[in-house]
Amino acid sequence: MNSTYDMLKSAIDLQEAFYNYSLKNASFSRDLESIPRRADFDACQRVCDFLEKFKEKTEQVSTQSSLVAHLFYSEILAVDKHLREWEVVPKFDEMVEKMRFKYDKYWGDYKKINHYMYFAVLLDPNMKSEMLGYWFRHLMENGCIPEENEFDVDTPVEFLTDPEKEDKIKVLVSQVETNMGVLFGLYNEKYGTKLTVNSSDVKKSSSNQCTNTTR
Repeated sequence: MNSTYDMLKSAIDLQEAFYNYSLKNASFSRDLESIPRRADFDACQRVCDFLEKFKEKTEQVSTQSSLVAHLFYSEILAVDKHLREWEVVPKFDEMVEKMRFKYDKYWGDYKKINHYMYFAVLLDPNMKSEMLGYWFRHLMENGCIPEENEFDVDTPVEFLTDPEKEDKIKVLVSQVETNMGVLFGLYNEKYGTKLTVNSSDVKKSSSNQCTNTTR
């Protein structure tokens, strides 16, 4: 995808060169099977506008010079927002629909996402539990919900009232905090000092340090 963006971006930069050469060389159009028209460059620009977000996010999360694990949350939300904006654009809807299917396969079901990725958010002083709650809420409001199966006993998310959704969000965040507390306890037992750590400590820390987060 990034190589496609780079190729089209380079082609767009040659637009004036094609135009100026056609003015100087009358046989230019006859020597080639076809030459790009302005409408072709306009189409290229639209595709570049769409792909630019993916190139930007890919480069940001794949950098080797800084820590990026804590950024996945906001970056995934940004991609989701970008897809929703473009899925209603004529001539892009079919392509975006296929991309949305692949996006939902990896990020649309919060039960399938590895909790280690959530832990990185909890450890970021700018995010903490508030950001986790925001993302769970976003997924529910936009239909990105877990696949229900015969073993699920909970009411499907789409049938929950707003207060019930908020209660479910609190439960989901609490589960992540509890799992992180267990992980830290195991780490501390093996490598750290003899400190007593439980999930309530994680929850308290998360709640006290999320003042910089805006819902």
